[in-house]
Amino acid sequence: MEKEKIIEQIKLYSLRVSAKNLKCSFTNLRYWIKKHQIVIPPLHTNCNRCGEPFARRKAGPAKKLCDKCKHHFKKIGYIKRGLSELQIRIRRKAFLIRELGNGCSKCGYNKNIAALAFHHLNPRDKDFNMNSKKLSKLTLAAARDEAKKCIILCANCHSEYHYPAYSGWKDVKSFW
Repeated sequence: MEKEKIIEQIKLYSLRVSAKNLKCSFTNLRYWIKKHQIVIPPLHTNCNRCGEPFARRKAGPAKKLCDKCKHHFKKIGYIKRGLSELQIRIRRKAFLIRELGNGCSKCGYNKNIAALAFHHLNPRDKDFNMNSKKLSKLTLAAARDEAKKCIILCANCHSEYHYPAYSGWKDVKSFW
């Protein structure tokens, strides 16, 4: 196998993709890399948190973050023995809810954080929706800044706020 073709492929792609493009097995490609004494350059990708490019060789959850962001997440306890994204979402939402008053601003409900929502006081000031998926991708500072524009409402109070015309009905039968 030609050395130049191998070098061209591994500069652009991972070894597995390079092997596929060169129509050989992964093991065969490793053999030729060793035989030609080719140094494998690092792949470059963008950090999922800050967007900065960084070099990586391996895939996996820890390699989607640059070293600076990985250190930040380790520092605040998010990367510990495979903490899932769902667990990160729940922790981040609970943290922000605790900062904003620990429950619904209107009725005081605080039993289940899944039933609590961030309601923007002024929709024109909203930079993004405060859903839990978005919260897990943001920096804590950005999430705090957006949370300052919100109040916490439970699902019932949030619905009553957005749909006041539906309130005042005594029973469901009166809708029909």
